[in-house]
Amino acid sequence: MTTPPAIPFEKMHGSGNDFIVIDHEMLADVVDDLPAFVQAVCRRGTSIGADGVIVIGPSDKSDFNWHYINADGSDGDMCGNGAMVGARYAVNHQLAGNRCAFTTPAGTVEAEVEGERVSLRMMDAHQIGATLHFDALKRIEFDHYMLGVPHVVGFVDDADEIESLETIGRAIRLDPQLQPLGANVNLVHKLDETTIRMRTYERGVEAETLACGTGAVCSAIAATRRGMVQQPVNVRVSSGMTLTVSWRDDGARATDIRLAGTARTVASGTILPDALR
Repeated sequence: MTTPPAIPFEKMHGSGNDFIVIDHEMLADVVDDLPAFVQAVCRRGTSIGADGVIVIGPSDKSDFNWHYINADGSDGDMCGNGAMVGARYAVNHQLAGNRCAFTTPAGTVEAEVEGERVSLRMMDAHQIGATLHFDALKRIEFDHYMLGVPHVVGFVDDADEIESLETIGRAIRLDPQLQPLGANVNLVHKLDETTIRMRTYERGVEAETLACGTGAVCSAIAATRRGMVQQPVNVRVSSGMTLTVSWRDDGARATDIRLAGTARTVASGTILPDALR
């Protein structure tokens, strides 16, 4: 990868999922190896640090195009918190109105932005399987879902008591039952009749993250179908913030999915060449 000149960016987070957000024009004809660039800038400690990079560009199908790249350089078809961040960025930069629609690799997402509060109407979620078991947590049952990206949701007595989630999550994510796609790994327990606690290991980041929007949706659906909670479901994530989920059931499919949470801009600046070294 050749070293590009300084690139303007914003650092944003969605309920604790943190991202570097860049206008596509700032990368065009400047970055020749996007995966390597993303891997470099997402390093914590020696660069800016983030769970991934979001690139916002024009679209002939909607208000704008949303492109997400995981911290390891792999493309992400969907990221719920990243979608909320992208919507707020587009509104802040007058690329879209407060009610907008944008194109993602997983389909069109609709958003409503009211300050830092962002609500999404997402593509359908599909249940792939149920009562899976993995060697890393042998006594725990997992349900398997697809919402742009694959998830498994495991039901535990207390998610916060699970030690070494990164080791456990990596082992489950790489389990032969989930290949070739792997999956994000969510551990869930009930807090009250409408609230669950969720911890997530994210593929592509290959670490535990402070929040996961698509994980919150899949966990809420799975917990409700098991009779643990009722809609709308509040999902408490590791940042201490809460995402709210509602939907309509249609057999194994969940439709009309609504996800609401917080998207904040925490810094803006330029990515300097030393950030890539």
